[in-house]
Amino acid sequence: MKRIKEKFDNRDRILCITVPGGHQFYYQPVRSNKRYWLFNLEFGGSVFAYFRKHGCRVSEKGFSLTLREIYQFDDYHNPKLARLMNRIPGQVQYVLKYEVPGVEAVDASTPEKVTQVCAIHDFYDHEFAA
Repeated sequence: MKRIKEKFDNRDRILCITVPGGHQFYYQPVRSNKRYWLFNLEFGGSVFAYFRKHGCRVSEKGFSLTLREIYQFDDYHNPKLARLMNRIPGQVQYVLKYEVPGVEAVDASTPEKVTQVCAIHDFYDHEFAA
């Protein structure tokens, strides 16, 4: 799995929101209510089931995993789920590099949290706020 080279926190979340016909994936830095759109995916029962089983509920239609939980993924016998989990770090890398100001490349072995964010998708979930 590709490693993220930009500054990030292992507690940053990947949100999987189920919409009619598919899933929408967002990146949400820790201690922030701002979400950055990553990509859309056609509906997959195994994707929804994995996020429901291993993640925490964000809203009535979504679940989230931390980046640490994404890196702990080892269920490679499901090709759709494996492709998704391999795609997420690359998309997060792109979002951190081009859409989140103040983020610089660092050694992936010493991740640091994102200190500045700007909103592309600005949503707020009372259940997720911490």
